[in-house]
Amino acid sequence: MLRILPISLTILVLASFPLVSSSAYAQNLFVPPVEDELDTPRVENAVGAQQIQEKVMHEGSERVKTQDRATRELDLEARRASVAAKFNELRAERVAKQAERKAAIEAKQAEMKTKHEELKASFQARLAELKDQNKAKVLENLNSRYPNINERWTTHFNNVLDRLEDVLAKIATHEVDTTAAKSAIDSARVVVDNQAAASYVIQITDESNLQSDAQTVHAQLKSDLTIARTAVQAAGAAVRAARDAARKTVVGTNQVQNQPQVQDSVGEEMINDGI
Repeated sequence: MLRILPISLTILVLASFPLVSSSAYAQNLFVPPVEDELDTPRVENAVGAQQIQEKVMHEGSERVKTQDRATRELDLEARRASVAAKFNELRAERVAKQAERKAAIEAKQAEMKTKHEELKASFQARLAELKDQNKAKVLENLNSRYPNINERWTTHFNNVLDRLEDVLAKIATHEVDTTAAKSAIDSARVVVDNQAAASYVIQITDESNLQSDAQTVHAQLKSDLTIARTAVQAAGAAVRAARDAARKTVVGTNQVQNQPQVQDSVGEEMINDGI
């Protein structure tokens, strides 16, 4: 009896455990093969290497872009410095020519001063002979206005031509042919300078023709100023043509070099005589 009891207890203990199949037991005890453990780091290393390569290529591309940008900026600065130097040189030449032209105008005015004084003295003498002093005062006021009108308009024309020469100096820095525009400006200068030296005095013929005498001088002054204005406008048109050629040159150069178009001061200049 003492021998049977341990066997019974053993059976009872074994019966208390659930039955587990061999397949389930094998699944619970599954260990991944050695190859899988070795392949996983290989995949991770390959992905990491690709990311590093892409990062290096991206950084290299950005470095090249930065270098190209710096090179373009240096080229642009050098170009601006060259343009500024050439523009200052052309402006200095223009200032020297202005001084020469001013001296020539003053010499011509001094030469015509004698004739003007003679005409003015004749006008004053004829004015004193008029019976109607009211008409005489009106006529004297008109006669004093003509020189002021002529001086105001010729000064304006010269200012316009000065601005056109400044624009043309900038255009010339783009290696554009400005011969026609320069010739047009020089021609306009001659017309305006001659106009500035002209004198206008009413020549009284008869007291009954005072209005006609005044209208004759008035019409002559208007006609002469119109001729000067036309010459200035022709100079402006010639400068516009040179400006358009400079724009095409700038755009063409940028396209050949595959660079963005440079904002140029030539395109921003307003060429308008304001008349």
